[in-house]
Amino acid sequence: MNREDLVKLKEKISKLSRDDKKQRDIYLRNLALGIVQGPLTGYPSIDKVWLKYYGEEVFNGEISQLSIYDLLLNSNKNNENEVALYYFGKEYTYKELFSKIENVEKCFLSLGVKKGDIVTVAIPNIPENVFCFYALSKIGAIANMIDLRTKGDALVKYINEGNSKVMVASDIFYDNIKDVYKDTDLQKIIITSPSDSLPMVVKKIYRLKNKTLTIEDNKTFISWSNFEKLKYNEKKIDLKIDNKDPVCILHTSGTTGESKGVMLSHYAMNAMVNQYKYIGVNYHTGEKFMNQVPSFLAYNIVLSTHMPLSFGLKIVMLPNYEPEKFAEHIMKYKINHVLAGPADWKNFLDDKRVLKAKLSYLVTMGCGSDKLNDQVKSNINNLIASRGGKNKILEGYGMTELGSAACSSRPNCNISNSVGIPLANTNISIFEDDNECFYNQVGEIHMTSATMMNGYYGKSDMTEDSVYLSSDGNKWIRTGDLGYIDNEGRLYVIGRKKRVILRYDGIKVSPYEIENVIKNIDCIKDCRVVGIDDIYHKMGSLPCPNIIIDKECKLTNDEVIELVISECRSNLSEKYYFENVAVIEEKFPLTAVGKVDDRALSKRCNELFNNNDKIKKRIKKNN
Repeated sequence: MNREDLVKLKEKISKLSRDDKKQRDIYLRNLALGIVQGPLTGYPSIDKVWLKYYGEEVFNGEISQLSIYDLLLNSNKNNENEVALYYFGKEYTYKELFSKIENVEKCFLSLGVKKGDIVTVAIPNIPENVFCFYALSKIGAIANMIDLRTKGDALVKYINEGNSKVMVASDIFYDNIKDVYKDTDLQKIIITSPSDSLPMVVKKIYRLKNKTLTIEDNKTFISWSNFEKLKYNEKKIDLKIDNKDPVCILHTSGTTGESKGVMLSHYAMNAMVNQYKYIGVNYHTGEKFMNQVPSFLAYNIVLSTHMPLSFGLKIVMLPNYEPEKFAEHIMKYKINHVLAGPADWKNFLDDKRVLKAKLSYLVTMGCGSDKLNDQVKSNINNLIASRGGKNKILEGYGMTELGSAACSSRPNCNISNSVGIPLANTNISIFEDDNECFYNQVGEIHMTSATMMNGYYGKSDMTEDSVYLSSDGNKWIRTGDLGYIDNEGRLYVIGRKKRVILRYDGIKVSPYEIENVIKNIDCIKDCRVVGIDDIYHKMGSLPCPNIIIDKECKLTNDEVIELVISECRSNLSEKYYFENVAVIEEKFPLTAVGKVDDRALSKRCNELFNNNDKIKKRIKKNN
């Protein structure tokens, strides 16, 4: 099939009725299974051969038209006495959860929060995060979820770009916010603590170990306990929530430039719930789901909060992301379902206590954010099987713009190197320039899904660059990643078109954020940040700036390097920290087409800083 015929076919498909599209998908599934005979086009996005891995029930799945809170309420109307949240011994039943959410909603209303307002939220993975998120959704407000380590100008930017008048911040974040809040339009800042929901005995221990917070401005700042006491005396307006309205803003790590605020709707989040009904795993009310993912990530709020709660599961909440304690937490709480990153699973494999544990309770073991080493994956699967586990790690792939997951391995489709097949409401195509690729051809991965973002907040031009409307009537997003789809419909991700530095723990670091800080230093003529091998963790990379110093600069190279490190530590959060800076004498190496050769820079940085003598000196210094 040539390109012209492909366009005509897509246009024809776009004009089919909803029922006809459903019948077409059923036909494609039967075709892939060999039940019926017929020709294939050779284009994966048209043939959808991955449908053979799904049961017939997938075609009857309906995405909820409710708001996320109403879906949560409706899904658990018979589960009110089941535990929804578990937090270091403190339990909230679904009935108590609903009560908390409705009370927090009234408290926000008393502060003047209304439909369409953006409220900035910077708190760890604690119960108050769940209360606030759903309470704001009930009002029709938008939760602007940010990394609680953000500080300085970046923090001011996140608050001001959404014109936030109200913010919920953690006490461990207080020093960052007190330095800049007067540069914002914030009228009220609610301060919560990881101790607020702790059982009394545990709370006392926590407070003994942590100093008491002294708040200087009691007019602007309000404690969580006082916030919960606020009264809303006006008659409550029964708001009609359009499920296509945005419910949250989640910020990307800036892998294609500056960080962007992804707007996800009620519909998109509910579509993810619908997709996980057909993931090939059965979820049962009361089963335990471990949530250790930072609260500002889509991986948390969509996949590790809204999805499990909508299935009536019991979420075990852990406020600190601690990969080294991953196995300990699984064994301690006897977790049934968990979604994690490669660093977590590698630590799981290295934890010798696992060798004595029974792991038959593990049902879902998801891995995302980056590719898990295939040998490590095999070793983990063998270890789990030896300890009574019956299931294997399921790798996935996705992006914030699609609400996190878009592809996943399944129990009946789980092979080496592949990240699985598209989820139920998702389609994938591969493009080389403007031409759609056939099976096994490498190109850029494009995706469309019911979980698609509304767009980037305040950046319509960037939205237009990333999202396009194809002739089949669907909106597609360009992922910036390279891969291919095999004849069985399985996706393989082989590289990144984007500039991104992926740390050992799966956290993505934007080189652009570091470059923006360094380029503002007077004596710096130019800067390019690349990844250097992380020899300490033996996986992942660390940022390494390459700088060109202005010839008029009076400082020595060492003084400039110290200045660069100091400025970045003052203006960026810990995830951007680095210890090595390379000085380039005149200009950056270029590729044949005139672009900066990042590979050559990375190679040079590794030769400079990861040779044996330098490694020994750093180890001696750290000891």
